[in-house]
Amino acid sequence: MKKGEAILSVNEGVWSVKIVPWDADTVEISADHVDSYVGAVNQLSKYADIEELRWKAPSGEAILKACIDITKLLLEKNVAYGNSALNPVRIFSKASTTEQLLVRCDDKLNRIKNQDFNDAEDTVSDLIGYLILLKVQMDSE
Repeated sequence: MKKGEAILSVNEGVWSVKIVPWDADTVEISADHVDSYVGAVNQLSKYADIEELRWKAPSGEAILKACIDITKLLLEKNVAYGNSALNPVRIFSKASTTEQLLVRCDDKLNRIKNQDFNDAEDTVSDLIGYLILLKVQMDSE
């Protein structure tokens, strides 16, 4: 770790933030890093109970893994394709972002209906991803 870096970690269900200080007695955060640090701390407090729930819930581990897999898929696609789902270019369709996401969900449901369900895992993951993007869009309106 370099001085000034913050590391978010979880150990035995306890989330923590470790900051390498500039000196042994104080932790200083430069102005350009304050928002990131505050955001990280807010995220920790918002999701602090997830680790505990993961072990209490009968399917907690499997649920968390599935959610992380979908999150990774969405983030990879967002890096690869940009914000095309939440900010479409609208060359042919002038429909709202919400309507376009609903159409994509309908397409995925139609594909699931018309294919062998045992071969539908990727399509189900895509559908879940579009539903999450729909929630992101609805939360932003």
